Amino acid sequence: MTKQRKKPLPLYRNWLSRLVIFSGIMALILTAAACMTVFMLSDVIRKQFDGRRWAIPSAIYSDQTLLYPGSLLKKAPFENRMHQGHFSPAADRQFFRPGEWRDLGHTIEIYIPEYAFRGKKIAAVPIRLHIRQHRITTIERMDTGAPLPMVALPPVAMAQVFGKNRELRTLVSYQHLPPHLIHAFLAAEDHRFFDHPGIDPTGIARALFHNLKGSKHLHGGSTLTQQLAKNYFLTPERTLNRKLKEVFISLAIEWAYPKETILEIYLNEIYFGQMGAIAIHGIGEAARFYFQKSVSNLSVAESAMLAGLIKGPGQYAPHRYPDRCLKRRNQVLDAMKRFGYLTEADRAVAENSPLGVRPRMRHPRIAPYFIDTVLKQITALYTPETLNSMGFSIYTTLDPEVQAAAEAAVSHGLSRITTQLKKKHVTTVPEAALVVMNPRTGTLLAMVGGSDYAHTQFNRITHARRQPGSCFKPILAAAALDRFSPSTLLSNTPQTYTLADGSQWQPKNSHPIDAKQLSMRRMLADSINIAAVDLGMRIGLERVIETAEAMGLPPSMKPYPSLALGAFEVTPLEMATAYCSFAADGVRPAPLSILDICNASNAVLERRFIDMAQVLSPEKAFLVTSMLESVMTDGTGKSIRKLGVHLPVAGKTGTTSDYRDAWFIGYTPDLLALVWVGNDENAPIYHSGASAALPIWAELMRHIPNHLSGAAFSPPPGVIQRKTCCNTGEPAGWRPCRCRYDEWYLKTGDTGTYGTTDRLKDWMQEVFRTGREWIGD
Repeated sequence: MTKQRKKPLPLYRNWLSRLVIFSGIMALILTAAACMTVFMLSDVIRKQFDGRRWAIPSAIYSDQTLLYPGSLLKKAPFENRMHQGHFSPAADRQFFRPGEWRDLGHTIEIYIPEYAFRGKKIAAVPIRLHIRQHRITTIERMDTGAPLPMVALPPVAMAQVFGKNRELRTLVSYQHLPPHLIHAFLAAEDHRFFDHPGIDPTGIARALFHNLKGSKHLHGGSTLTQQLAKNYFLTPERTLNRKLKEVFISLAIEWAYPKETILEIYLNEIYFGQMGAIAIHGIGEAARFYFQKSVSNLSVAESAMLAGLIKGPGQYAPHRYPDRCLKRRNQVLDAMKRFGYLTEADRAVAENSPLGVRPRMRHPRIAPYFIDTVLKQITALYTPETLNSMGFSIYTTLDPEVQAAAEAAVSHGLSRITTQLKKKHVTTVPEAALVVMNPRTGTLLAMVGGSDYAHTQFNRITHARRQPGSCFKPILAAAALDRFSPSTLLSNTPQTYTLADGSQWQPKNSHPIDAKQLSMRRMLADSINIAAVDLGMRIGLERVIETAEAMGLPPSMKPYPSLALGAFEVTPLEMATAYCSFAADGVRPAPLSILDICNASNAVLERRFIDMAQVLSPEKAFLVTSMLESVMTDGTGKSIRKLGVHLPVAGKTGTTSDYRDAWFIGYTPDLLALVWVGNDENAPIYHSGASAALPIWAELMRHIPNHLSGAAFSPPPGVIQRKTCCNTGEPAGWRPCRCRYDEWYLKTGDTGTYGTTDRLKDWMQEVFRTGREWIGD
């Protein structure tokens, strides 16, 4: 029997089966490729995220702030200090938690939390300050009622070394996220987060549909994982290619991490808005910025507001659009109720609460020029990778109160000067810089390197090289005290000097002075140029250079007559350091900005010590200080009293040729501050040191009374005060002398030894002179 042959399949069925097989094979290949891609991406992503997630940024801290009975406490600066220290206003009168504070009028209560400081653990303590007329009268513990002689507020975290940029970040682990905060973000952004594999198929389909229709932009809701992939790895462009990358990266993230970890990373990375030039990233910083709270203390309503910002931080910014933000917050609360995260009663309570955001702080950055100075030092010790990840704590010398006052003084001073220049139709844009030091230790208490760090990061305190002008004259006087005294008469007669190249130079006074001779004290008080050059030439310019270099000025000075008038370049920090020698009994300290560097376990790795050198005798330093007091009482700085400063001050104004630089360096027994005003292009500012720099210095002093004891400068044992003849500039002794004044001298030196016999002679001469005047001679 003949077998019947099978009929061949129709052509279309043959090709269909082949197409199915081919498609299946291609699907397997693509699936395998996709899985391989996801697997490889997950390894890369794990390295990226683990490096950032587990890296503990190094933090730069200020010094502590001391509170004690008698110290001044004004409301606005104190509130700013509380904000800087991350203290939250207490929301409940019955429950008072560490890190909270409250102002009750005549008392202020602060719950100082436990904190680490310079290798030590400081225990938490609740304190109560009793205030009367803006001063602390007593301090007591709230738990025991025991009086306290002094308390220290924790240092301020000024900056963190995190990633490529200097940022402030507060990293929060999943365990410290309150449940209602998690629910708020899930309700607002991705309520199926714990159910899907990282992508939402419905959202992907919607995006593809819009793209195939030719839509210019893709639309569709992304999961939290997709948002994390987009924000961390991809550019903001909205194209099909970027969307596909987003899908693969999202799957890789889900492959690499559990859901809790993904949510933790997301909340520490997401963008919450802008604070001036600073972007607010992460739930920790968002809680601080908007509510001045830690994440664990956020309420349901506050959590819903933050979750609502993710959709559009600029569109719903609470400080700019409070009504819009409130509406968005309530939408999130409704979603939380709809998805079962809130009861109707809880939703109603939260919805009826006010927005509750705190006012935006005016200065988002704390001491940025000072931070740059610190970073330059620590990056010489540690690599960026180490600083980014090892959690070091760098404790510095900066005083937040002094820094805030310094920044305000510079801002107000420049505003005043700019207004005056505009009235004169002068287009010069002035700049200013200010540094505050403890003259005995060299610690930097405040540093303002310019008017606007966002505009320019050039630190004029440490890098601007400018001529000091008449501010150099006290150093000239210090060099002369081996041979001369403050009473020594100097020539004020115009004189022409022949320079080494054969050219001639003649110094001129800034204002007319009729006297042919005047004392060294008067030369400094009135800043007389002709007399200053005469002094420099008499003692020898090489001797002047030797003294200046010993006091810390750079070894670039040349022995030209103009040296006596400060015709060379120096940085403001070098000048401030040199003046510390006068305030600190002749001891020049090295500038100190870092105290300790501790590791994540609070063990001290580096400890900086005070470095100083004796460059003048205490007696010579006092004589210069005494002469600089005359500058402030009846010389170029006498306007200090009208500016509201009435304590003992020694200082010197300085103005360079054509009014290009205006200086004032002043000090008390407690601190020293230098102010420079000028133009970066070296254009004239048409102001002297007395009119531009001195008012800034005075405003600073008025706002930091807690740092000023008001004590007078104490003479050391090696100086003596003697009656001095005005016309000879020498101790009066037995010589007839119609004009006398009291002057300080070294006990040994060109004035000879001064003992009991000399005192008796001076007393008898004074009696004799008084008698002659009484009988009419």
